[in-house]
Amino acid sequence: MSTRPPLQRRSAAGQRVEQATKRNVNSSATLKELHVLQHPHVDVFRHCGVGKWKKSSKVGMVTSQMDETVKSTVYRIAGSVPAAHYIQMPATGSQSLALSGRYLYVLFRPIASRFFLMHIDLVVADEQIAVRVTLGNVFRCLKATRTWLQLPLPGCNGSQVPGAHSTDIGEMSTDARWTLMCLDCQELLRVYHNRSFSHVKSIRLCANMLVKNVFTSDFDYDHLAIRSKGRGQVKRKSGERLPLPREMSFYLLPGSDWTSHYRYIRLPVSKNEISRGLDHAAVPAPVDTPPRIQTEQGTCLVGHSVSADVKVFADDKDVQPLIAVHQTVEQDSPRHHEQPADPPAQLKCLEPDPMLTLKKVVGFGGGSNKEIFWSLDGSHLFYPCHAVAVSVDVATRRQSHLVGHSDKISCMATNGPTSLLATGQRGAMPAVRLWDLSTGRCCAVFKAHDSELHSLAMSYSGSVLCGVGRDSHHKQMVVVWNTGGALAHGDVKLAARTVTDFDIVRMKIADFDDTRMVSCGRENIRLWRVRNGELRSAPVNLGAYHGVAVNDVTFEGLSGRCMDDPCQQKIFACTSSGLVLQINYQQLRVERVFQVLSPASQPLSGPGDGNQPRGVLSICVNAAFAATGADDGFLRLWPLDFSRVFLEAEHEAPVSSVAISADGLNVCCGTTAGQLGVVDVANRKYSTVTRSHAGDIVSASLNFQHKQLATASHDGTVCIWDAGSFEQLYTFLAPMDRPTVVTFHPRHQCVAVGYASGYVRLFHSKSTSVITEHRCQAAAINGLCFVPSGRRLVSSSQDGSLALFDSEFQVLKPLRTLANTVAKPSVEVARPVGALSASEDGRTMAFVGPTPFIVTVADPLSLNEVLHVDISSVSPMAGQSLDTAVSVHYTPTALGQLLVYTVQGRLLRLAASTGQLLSKVHRFRIIHPAAAESPTPVAQIALQKLMKEPWSSSVRAWQAAPSQPTPPHGKRTNSLRR
Repeated sequence: MSTRPPLQRRSAAGQRVEQATKRNVNSSATLKELHVLQHPHVDVFRHCGVGKWKKSSKVGMVTSQMDETVKSTVYRIAGSVPAAHYIQMPATGSQSLALSGRYLYVLFRPIASRFFLMHIDLVVADEQIAVRVTLGNVFRCLKATRTWLQLPLPGCNGSQVPGAHSTDIGEMSTDARWTLMCLDCQELLRVYHNRSFSHVKSIRLCANMLVKNVFTSDFDYDHLAIRSKGRGQVKRKSGERLPLPREMSFYLLPGSDWTSHYRYIRLPVSKNEISRGLDHAAVPAPVDTPPRIQTEQGTCLVGHSVSADVKVFADDKDVQPLIAVHQTVEQDSPRHHEQPADPPAQLKCLEPDPMLTLKKVVGFGGGSNKEIFWSLDGSHLFYPCHAVAVSVDVATRRQSHLVGHSDKISCMATNGPTSLLATGQRGAMPAVRLWDLSTGRCCAVFKAHDSELHSLAMSYSGSVLCGVGRDSHHKQMVVVWNTGGALAHGDVKLAARTVTDFDIVRMKIADFDDTRMVSCGRENIRLWRVRNGELRSAPVNLGAYHGVAVNDVTFEGLSGRCMDDPCQQKIFACTSSGLVLQINYQQLRVERVFQVLSPASQPLSGPGDGNQPRGVLSICVNAAFAATGADDGFLRLWPLDFSRVFLEAEHEAPVSSVAISADGLNVCCGTTAGQLGVVDVANRKYSTVTRSHAGDIVSASLNFQHKQLATASHDGTVCIWDAGSFEQLYTFLAPMDRPTVVTFHPRHQCVAVGYASGYVRLFHSKSTSVITEHRCQAAAINGLCFVPSGRRLVSSSQDGSLALFDSEFQVLKPLRTLANTVAKPSVEVARPVGALSASEDGRTMAFVGPTPFIVTVADPLSLNEVLHVDISSVSPMAGQSLDTAVSVHYTPTALGQLLVYTVQGRLLRLAASTGQLLSKVHRFRIIHPAAAESPTPVAQIALQKLMKEPWSSSVRAWQAAPSQPTPPHGKRTNSLRR
């Protein structure tokens, strides 16, 4: 037993750490100081005052008790829902522990037959982004995203049988031994995120467990090392690890075996632990981690060799397994055991890394179509597209992208100089991100609302940000943050917060005062002000117009920031009844009302009923004129007295957003259909920035010969795009029918489209005409495939039928129809695009059918069957039922392989000629297989969640080769009226 270190010294060091953490923990000088003060280790419970609950907090059933095993006071966290019962350190999310120790030690015991969780927030060096590491026995597999890492703890699942499989993960704990867990924070971020570790921000210990203490240290302690009974002297040789300090050790009787009473878990496992052959723990670890490819959905582990899903490392004495569960490639089937797996050392990273870079995003909106912003010099536009914030050069159309959100962007805001951009996403617990537009770096990520974050507003200086969303009781919650230190060190502080029953759809901050705001909504316009940490509001007297729905509000444009009396400026609001209200800021009343849309002023050519007034959806005002966007599809420019319209542009859909550049020479507008355009006010010209589908994209096809892209959408349209500039070239629309699948003819400028009615139509791209159409199948078409020579077209439908067409001379002639040949869609699997695939040489064609367990290879010229492959013969994943095929795809002829994607997320690699199973990969996400058809791929279409959900209305291009010069844009414009 070792002697206890002097308490006075540790107490003084703890006081210095506490004083240092009260200052800015993000500065490098402070972090270096904290690193010195935290040597050799930090008692986190004592540092946070656990038990006094001032610098830490407890929620739910958290009690202290004396444990007879460890002879110490421990804290019991119990409850049916782990997220509702926990200990949080520090007390609030805005604070930081600033613990810079590389190793985090947790002394805990899981409660038998219960689930438990731990959440540890690790801050990444240089980026100041927090990565949440979640550990527990709830999970079955590892999952990783840019800001989240989910790790299962197999050593706490009650598995005591040698050779136990990874199916124990995700089961309730039945073993109640005390556990010492060592988390190597630096190695964890390096292996799974390829980043550097800075410090631990916060720790949350959730039910169900007993916890003794938590420590951080820079030393990798050996729990089996022996201390002498002298003055703290240690019996160890040079190069060996230090033994655990006394306060970090469990109580053990003399002569007892540590491993028989307690458990040790290390994350991730080190090579030293593997070489020693641990006989006391089941440790999840990436053993010689295979190459990683960072994707938008998460981190996929890939490799060319077939390795085991369960690795066993045995000691010569006790033959007890070490289970490595973080490998994602399953062991090969028994009939292929004679093929030895390549050693991990031979795995090589694919070059270049990353393989793909985002080149261009085609589309506008997705989560919100009301957000458009100009840069201060008027050269760039900022707008959202799905989960990406896009910056586009108006002159060259070159884009840059801000990627980091996990859901669609619902709101955006920027400051006056456009040096800072704030983006918020939709969904539960929506995240708000702050971006430095000069570098494209994410400065800070924070959350405050529970759901429905729909409006953001930023002050001119960028030091104040306001967000509107819902709280846990589904009430409107307005939150104000102090973002003055965001650019310098990522510091965002909560300034004020309030809950209101009034409806709020838009919020704006005044340019002349960062503490004054205005909001609008259904039947209300309110003025807000932050004073002494409180957020208060006052209503505007709307008088006779109190029942109107206000869609947008804005302050009168200022000439710079100087004004004799800024409070004298006006506020303009637009309503759903076609009114524009001019409001006096000081008197809180409506001064003037302008009826900008009325039945008499409606153009007969506009969509909708001309006898009813239409609403104004958006308004923007500068010092010279005002711009309005209405649901009749018109962008209108007015003088400030709204006496006449001096310029208008007609669109096919309601204009949902407008923005005027700082110099007033250009006006940008966006529509609900996803179109974005710019009006040159001086030259009276209109140019389209981007177009997009109004509905989800269900199918896409690339024509590498003519460099075109075809997309089919739920909005009923089929669009042809230029694959270089991504300009929309042609649009096809079949009235009263919906396209389901699209594919290009390999030789001619024709595109075949399958519809929900069962029709297959062949369109000529250049003449935009229908060449021919046939209805050989009664159900919706879910698969189309041309033979590479173009002689045959095969279609599959949801009723399981297969049809063969002669397509050699740009016409379709039905040749053969087979019933019950293709697998029918089920509740679990709807046949996606990729259910049919032809080999590159055109000799064979593969599809899933006649059952989901069978992959059939047939002659594409006659549909005669050549080969059957039974997928059910492949060993299923543990704990799962028999696997079924989802889609198939041929690789290039040189590889001679057939890829099969299954319901359980496996990618089976078969020999194309014999159907022999070559390998299988677990948890593999298919984005789109069309790129393999091109010998020199220029672009791939990455459409969201191909196998499980419809694609979004945006199209993303990923550059896989050196970029080519962008062709000039076309001359297609909307009608512009003077």
